[in-house]
This record gives sequence, C-alpha cells and structure tokens, in this order.
Amino acid sequence: MSTSVELQDIRLDSEVEAEPESSAAEEPAAEGERAGLDPDSFSLVEAAQYGNLERSRHLVEVCGEDVTKGNNENITVLHWAAINNRIAVASYLIQKGANPNVAGGELSSTPIHWATRQGHLPMVILLLRYGANPETLDAEGLNCLHIAAQFGFTNIVAYYITCHIPMSIDVRDSRGRTPLMLAADRAASSPDPVRLLTSLGADLYAVDHAHCTALHHAAENHNYLAVKHLVTAGAPLNLRNKEGKTPYDVAYGGSEQDVAMDTIAMGRSKAELRTLRTGHQATKGGLVDHALCSYCISGCRGIPGQLAPKRGSYLLGTQLLAT
Repeated sequence: MSTSVELQDIRLDSEVEAEPESSAAEEPAAEGERAGLDPDSFSLVEAAQYGNLERSRHLVEVCGEDVTKGNNENITVLHWAAINNRIAVASYLIQKGANPNVAGGELSSTPIHWATRQGHLPMVILLLRYGANPETLDAEGLNCLHIAAQFGFTNIVAYYITCHIPMSIDVRDSRGRTPLMLAADRAASSPDPVRLLTSLGADLYAVDHAHCTALHHAAENHNYLAVKHLVTAGAPLNLRNKEGKTPYDVAYGGSEQDVAMDTIAMGRSKAELRTLRTGHQATKGGLVDHALCSYCISGCRGIPGQLAPKRGSYLLGTQLLAT
C-alpha cells in the first residue's frame, strides 16, 4: 500500500480571507436565535462564540469593550473566536489589538492551540498570518504540531510541516516525544497522521525520555494500524526502553512463548498453522500481536526472540499466513 496521503482542504495564507460582513453577521446570528438567544444582547464573548461580527464591532467601537482583556483564567475573546472557527471575528479582533499569542485557560494555551485542538485549519492559517507562534508549549508541554498529531488532524500536521515557516517534523515535547510518537500513541482512529509523518521522513529510531520509540507507543496503546504501518516503514523491533522492554514487551509483558512461534520454530507448515485459528477469538491485543509478529513470521525481518507472541493472542499472530 502506498504511504502517500491525500490531503484535502489545505489552503494557502492568501486564500484565507475574512468573510463578508453580511454573511458573518447573519448566519451566526441565526445560530444564536436557534439557541434562544437575542444577538443584540450578546456579550463580546458570546458575539465571538457565535461569530457575530456586527455585534462585536458595536461592543468594541461604540461600547468601548477591551479586546485584550482576559477573564480570571486569562482566556480572551480571541480564544473563543478561535475555538469556534470564527474567521471574520478573529481577524477583526486582532486588527483591534487582540494578542494572538496570549496564553490562558487551565492548559495555558494560546488561541492557535485552541484552534488546532479542534481541527480548525482555516483559523490556524489565519492566526499564523497574524503572527501566532505554533511552537509555544502549553501546560502539558505540547506545541501545536504535537497537538495536531495527537488528535489525528492530518491536514493541520501537513500545514505546520510545509507552511512558509515550517516546523521541525521531529520537534520534541517536554517529555521528549516527537509528533510521530504522539500520533502512534493517540490517533488510533486513523493511520493517516502516522503515514504522513513517516512518508515525510520522521525519525523511526527517535526515543523519548523513557527511551521509547514510536513503535513502543503504538504497541502500548494497542494502536494496530499504527503498529502495522510503523513495522512496514522499517521501525526498529529490537530497541529497548529504560525498563529494558521491546515494543512487544511493552504491549504484553509476558514471558511464555506463543504456540504459533513455537510451531514456526519447529518447522511446521502454513497449513498446520491455519488450524490454530479454530475456536479462538481475536482480541484488541491480538491485532497488535498480528502486526508486530506477522512480518517476523513471514521472514521479512527475521524472528527476534523478544518479539515472540505471548499465549492467548497467537490467532492473529498467524492470520497473515492463513489468508
């Protein structure tokens, strides 16, 4: 399977323009009305949340509201516009003095952190155009590329890596983890972030502060699709973390060899291996077992002893041979 990733909805900075005032005010106002709210009674925060540019202008230019002021957690109006992808309002607020790099909230995040966490690429592009710094770390030690990789937003990952001021593909968070590790760790719903990062040259041998690789992270969290892709891409199978564990050890931690690997060692045929499936059910752990072990069984990478499957998951360890 090709490792290329088809990216959609990635637009250049010049393509992100503020919405026309009429549509920016009318459509979100209707949204507010559906929620039983009167747009004329919106506070500046509510106007930003619903994207009501007309009300925002009135509050700022007529009522003298301060666009730079944050609440008791230093969350600003721009944060609310960013998290709700309100392009016209965000652009207006910044032009009126809102700081795109102010940190606020429990995670001490900037507006571009909030936009990234919600997958709002148009807002990310807008904030970058106005000088937002995606490399700022939040309270969890993550920058915007880490967050995009962690939440599986492939298009935003691609933009951060390839935009006019690209971020390093192997940039570390406060725990030494790379975007690839975070994608392998958390983005289990889609393999695309892992596929993209590996195809763009992410370091498969990089280790975090615990000496874990991306494959360790994927195996530990039973991220089958990530495991399968990382092994195919050439991720190291034998590297041990600070606890002396390989990716397979991290996933299972057992010591007994699996029946399938014992059978392989004794030279049994593929036909005999197929019979091992009878009466057994695949488990989530077995999926990871399959990805880690099938390549070893088929002779692609040898059979490292420490990667031998553990008892109870041999069904999927041999499934590749039976198909």
